[in-house]
Amino acid sequence: MKKYANSALIYAILAMVGGVFFREFTKFNGFEGATTLAFVHTHYFALGMIVFLLLVLLENALHITDAKVSRAVTAYHIGLNATAAMLVVRGVPQVLGIELAHGMDAAISGVAGLGHIVLGVSIVLILLGVKRTVFRAVAWALAGSMRFNSNRQTPDTSIVNCLPFLGHEKWEAVHCGCRALLKLRTSSTSAPACSARSGVTADPKW
Repeated sequence: MKKYANSALIYAILAMVGGVFFREFTKFNGFEGATTLAFVHTHYFALGMIVFLLLVLLENALHITDAKVSRAVTAYHIGLNATAAMLVVRGVPQVLGIELAHGMDAAISGVAGLGHIVLGVSIVLILLGVKRTVFRAVAWALAGSMRFNSNRQTPDTSIVNCLPFLGHEKWEAVHCGCRALLKLRTSSTSAPACSARSGVTADPKW
């Protein structure tokens, strides 16, 4: 969570620097037209500071960070900074009235496009990580509300009512995860076997 907070702070500073640079650089050169320098501030503010503040909240509430999410966040940093850098590289010549060669123009567009692609893919991977964490939290919460007797596990009515909303395969995964957790919590020597497609295993911490 501290890394996300630090990232939000750094991107807030970069957003302010980008805004000041755009204003003063265009003012100094007497430029009044459109330039990509104007978008550096908004990119770092919205996609940098705000996104990482949201990640701070998600990490605090759900502990979303695992190896996959960490890699996605690293890729997100790369994509965001590559995109912002290309905005500057294109914007400075625009203000100075320098016409870029066709090859250079194409290269800048290509790197900026790759940066946007990396950003998009990273966001999807981070959201999938959030979904995994929420799903795990649901399984643990349901495990705590299941009735257990000497012969079998019987889910509470509230759990059964969740079935239409979860769908068959998701229900199977949640129910299997609950049974595995309950077995461990009742000091059983082994957790029950789960369907291979459920993708849920018992948490040894329980």
